[in-house]
Amino acid sequence: MEFVETFLGSIFQRTGLFFHAFANQAAAPASALPVCRFYASANVMINSHFYSATQTECQFVANAYPGIWALESAAAFYVLVPDANGVCQGGTIPVHRFFNNRRDANHRYSNDLSVRRAMINRAWVPEGNGANGVVFCSAI
Repeated sequence: MEFVETFLGSIFQRTGLFFHAFANQAAAPASALPVCRFYASANVMINSHFYSATQTECQFVANAYPGIWALESAAAFYVLVPDANGVCQGGTIPVHRFFNNRRDANHRYSNDLSVRRAMINRAWVPEGNGANGVVFCSAI
């Protein structure tokens, strides 16, 4: 974060918002899945991270965008995932993912419904399962 705050402070800023995840497989429930983390550098005019707990989506990004999106980790952290309708299990809340739908390909992740509304109002595209675009389930 120091790099982001020092060198990219005019572009990125901390929101103070967060969602819970598991640092490693040993700390996670058996049903948790690994989250792949990709990075597209400023060299390709993107400078953004992308996260997914869907193995097919991780593989798609790796195959479709070689030289653009570099896999930093196949298991950056572990999360619980929603069902196909975007419903999270009891004791968890949905984490939504939004895409800015621009060349710089930024995503935002949030479990806050007011942020969800604001992102949709700004024409960011919801991604994920169900009508609400749920990608992860965060412990309460």
